Amino acid sequence: MLSFASFGIAALSLLISVVAFILGDEKNKALRYGLGVIFLLVTFLFFFLGLFSFISQNGNVPTNYVSPTSGQSTSPNPPPPFFNEWINTDSETGGVRRISITAVNGSPKINMFGACSPTDCDWLESNPVQTFYYDVESETLNVQWEFSFAVTTQQLILLPDGRLKLTTHDHFIDNSGRLDFDSVEYFVRQ
Repeated sequence: MLSFASFGIAALSLLISVVAFILGDEKNKALRYGLGVIFLLVTFLFFFLGLFSFISQNGNVPTNYVSPTSGQSTSPNPPPPFFNEWINTDSETGGVRRISITAVNGSPKINMFGACSPTDCDWLESNPVQTFYYDVESETLNVQWEFSFAVTTQQLILLPDGRLKLTTHDHFIDNSGRLDFDSVEYFVRQ
């Protein structure tokens, strides 16, 4: 949305600068020239603001990518081996049964499916705020989910044997009195 507004302001400013240069009488020439230059500068400012906004909204950097702290080598995209459907090695788990890491329009889509009955719970259906980044140095995919009742922080690591290790920390924010909960689960490709 910002990109279209910026392009619109840039076009209007360009029109005003052209009119300021062309129209007017001889005695106001310096004023017209000054206004024309100002509106021309505004044109370029909003054009590049719109272009930057358009690229950031339509490029390969997903909107839920968050770079943690400066100095860390991160990426919005994990390496290709992460992209898969993953099944928990413990078929009786009460935690996460399945992980889906896919690419949608060049951006990662990460979803968890919790142990629910009669069907698994789709975490994305709860409309949580989800942020993630891949830490290149530790080779860890970090995901955070903000639900109405809890903030869940996860680290996903590919193990040398091909399994995916999921470490989860749940911090409850619903005033229920529940204590924080940690778990470690292992997954194999489906």
